[in-house]
Amino acid sequence: MTAPYVADCLCFSKDRPLQLDGYLRSLARAMPLPVQVTVLYACTAPQLAAGYADVARAHASVRFVRERQFGPDVDRWLAQVRAPLILFGCDDVVYHRPVDVVRAAEALGDSKRVGFSLRLGRNIRHTHDRPGPVAAPRFTVQAGVLSWAWPGADAAWGYPFELDGTLYRREVVRVILGILEDNRRRAPQLEWRHPNLLELQANRVLKQLGLLPEMACFEESRLVVPTVNRVQGLFDNALQGRAWSCLELEQRRAGGEEIDVAAYGTRTFDRIHIGELFLRRAVCPCGTPRAAV
Repeated sequence: MTAPYVADCLCFSKDRPLQLDGYLRSLARAMPLPVQVTVLYACTAPQLAAGYADVARAHASVRFVRERQFGPDVDRWLAQVRAPLILFGCDDVVYHRPVDVVRAAEALGDSKRVGFSLRLGRNIRHTHDRPGPVAAPRFTVQAGVLSWAWPGADAAWGYPFELDGTLYRREVVRVILGILEDNRRRAPQLEWRHPNLLELQANRVLKQLGLLPEMACFEESRLVVPTVNRVQGLFDNALQGRAWSCLELEQRRAGGEEIDVAAYGTRTFDRIHIGELFLRRAVCPCGTPRAAV
């Protein structure tokens, strides 16, 4: 993981090979500049393990690491990062707009900014967990980049550390994870070694310490999260639209289907978490239909 990568990406995946393939294809399409991607994955069924093997073969430039212990796995990855920026990802994310990583990096040069969100923009006016509109913060606008004070902001505007798609400076992530581990050793109830707990505890630390009180984003969001299945048991997060089981989607993938990444780019979304899962017959880079496996 060395230059010339502009960012190192760690994508978390569990039991979702079809969705992971969509994430990886959409990320490559959205970010033309080189991003080194590592997938930290877990699977609970032989069919899903076979699916991950297929997806790994299709994305030869991506490093696949099977999860053994979440905390040490993340620490080992972070110790190898050499790029100045870190991007976290989840396998159910789909990028639908291009990302100017250079402009985001320039915006993160401001030492007050904790991260550059790719899931927020003026178009995000609703949230998945309550009815009614979300109150947008007061923005400062410069060269197509919005910035705002996140403490006290509504919904996702006030949730600065998240794993869907936010760019962070490498040093910021290392400091945050170091604090989380110190806290856990002193108080075991402050557990962070799970993706959902990592978000929860990192936001708790940022709020308590008053660190880096600003965020930034583009005018329009760059990604959505088709929230159609749940693979963790810690939180009863609401699904959107039709529920798809992971095994059902793996059957679809093995039968020759894939996420239709281009279909998301034809729409504008007013929320991050959506219920639309667009599938199509998988195609090879040459444009011909891909055979079922």
